[in-house]
Amino acid sequence: LKASGVVLLEAQGASARLGLQRGDRIVEVNNMEITTAEDLQKVARQRSSMWLLTVDRGGRLLRMRVR
Repeated sequence: LKASGVVLLEAQGASARLGLQRGDRIVEVNNMEITTAEDLQKVARQRSSMWLLTVDRGGRLLRMRVR
């Protein structure tokens, strides 16, 4: 079993306002697979009018649209 993604250790500020929770694992942003913190930083630097996040919360995949 191989898990990938970035696990949130805390959900404060913007991440909390987006509905993210401690322990959520961000696995995809705007159709880009997230396997490391560097992947997440890279996609976060891109300009986008909307973000589509795929989050694993306790084994359940959630899709979130963020403007």
